[in-house]
Amino acid sequence: DNALHTGTFTTYADADLNEVRTDHSGLETMWDALYFAIDRANVVLERIPDVPGLDAETRDQMLGEAHFLRALSHHNLARVWGEVPVRTTRVRSIDEASTATRATLAEVYAQIRDDLDRAEALMSVDRAGRTASDLAVRALRTRVLAYEASPAPVGLATNDWAAVEAQATAVIN
Repeated sequence: DNALHTGTFTTYADADLNEVRTDHSGLETMWDALYFAIDRANVVLERIPDVPGLDAETRDQMLGEAHFLRALSHHNLARVWGEVPVRTTRVRSIDEASTATRATLAEVYAQIRDDLDRAEALMSVDRAGRTASDLAVRALRTRVLAYEASPAPVGLATNDWAAVEAQATAVIN
């Protein structure tokens, strides 16, 4: 990495280094924030297609960004917790949320890849700045492929480093 955490609040640094302890104060906060983002993305994916008067390019960009954010959130969950519930529809009640079960790591990564494929197909090429773009999708796909190639328990141990290199090269180019 190009940065070193030197502060006294190590919540995110610990998670990034996979050094999360049982007394970690931010676990619930991180979990809740990531699933809140997933739920918001699911609301967008559900409602945007029915918005009247929305031009196709804007609609597709918004849907692509929602798929991107859902993929990013699921990947951040999988990086910290491994097998996690996969949510592809919005949560409508506490009872519904309480029935969530963990998906296998392979299932989580399959959903992440599906969301990235959909995001890339929907988003325009010329977006930049504070919104997701096709380049952001490719960069996240590179990270996802690297985690999948990594040895267990972090990844799926696919050892497909050629795919990681090919995707990273496409991003760089």
